[in-house]
Amino acid sequence: MNQAQTAQQASTAVLKQSMNVQEAQGEGLMKLLASSDSEATQPVQDAMLGQSVDTYA
Repeated sequence: MNQAQTAQQASTAVLKQSMNVQEAQGEGLMKLLASSDSEATQPVQDAMLGQSVDTYA
């Protein structure tokens, strides 16, 4: 096995490990969001309030 093949295999292994970590973190985030308080995730009642500011020059 030459150096280029070894480098390619190492790069592939690191990429696979990174993808596995990201997948696990995503699953953890989904569990956290599913268990969060539903009232905290509700939209604000007065969503239009403060969206525009009138300026006079």
